[in-house]
Amino acid sequence: MDMEDKKKLKQKSVKCLFPENLQAVFGQVICDYDEIAEIRIRRNGPIQVIKRKQSIYLDKKGVYAADADRGIKLTATEFDDLFRHICRHSVYAFEEELKNGYLTVEGGHRIGIVGQTVWEENRIKSMKYFNAINIRIAHEIKGVADKILPFLYKDAVLKSTLLVSLPGRGKTTLLRDLVRKISNGSKYCPAKSVSLIDERSELASCYLGMAQNDVGIHTDVLDACPKAAGIMMVLRSMSPQVIAVDELGGPDDYVAIQQAFYLGCRLLATIHGDTYENLQQNKYLKPMLRSGGFERLVFLGNIGTPGENICICNEKGEEIKI
Repeated sequence: MDMEDKKKLKQKSVKCLFPENLQAVFGQVICDYDEIAEIRIRRNGPIQVIKRKQSIYLDKKGVYAADADRGIKLTATEFDDLFRHICRHSVYAFEEELKNGYLTVEGGHRIGIVGQTVWEENRIKSMKYFNAINIRIAHEIKGVADKILPFLYKDAVLKSTLLVSLPGRGKTTLLRDLVRKISNGSKYCPAKSVSLIDERSELASCYLGMAQNDVGIHTDVLDACPKAAGIMMVLRSMSPQVIAVDELGGPDDYVAIQQAFYLGCRLLATIHGDTYENLQQNKYLKPMLRSGGFERLVFLGNIGTPGENICICNEKGEEIKI
């Protein structure tokens, strides 16, 4: 399938997010999908469109407006119709996913949903009275890892790498492309067997078990599984050479990662942060930096595309010139 056919399929997948009675309102958004990161639709609030470098609104004709007061608001019926359409008119079928506040649809788009949670035995049983929908448009940007790839190897051996940035600066996009490149192989190193723990279905964006994004031909995806449990599962069953995870969090993640290091696996991971000093304040990560677990730290800046404005350091925080 050539690039033009892929583009048409992507555009169709965005169009299919909206019921027919709303497709005219979102017509401009559908056409501009490749420039758009998020579409935020709040009950009784103006439709907000987040582009890469600006936040705008849709007016009643579906035209962009800078002023929120000009933004169109969906009626309660239109909002409910949109929600049911996204759930393919079977909210019950998505009940398990909705407990986590999001669902992934065809095309890899991720739909965040909030409302009133219903708790039972200290856990979320369900959600009701939905009041906001955040449509995160899935974007694959192939080639963004090309600039940093040569600096992640030494003598054809991949170094465990941590991608570091504040939210919204492209960590996940860069990680996805790294997984693809390492899985397929390159002039720097032969192809590797990669296990991808896709806890929030953002990297491979699996839909009905099929990855919607290209994560490489030697990548095995464990979808919608917590990172710590997923790492232990693939260590026991898949014999990965490389394990990739997005957004390190609680102590269990680091315990599992340490086990992977002990067994000789290489790790690719992301974490929120902006400086080496900031990473040193993480009591779980600090010992791994001290022991050389993560040998490459990639700090992403706040301009340009992922992989463009970066700084690569070793585990001591010393910059590696690129």
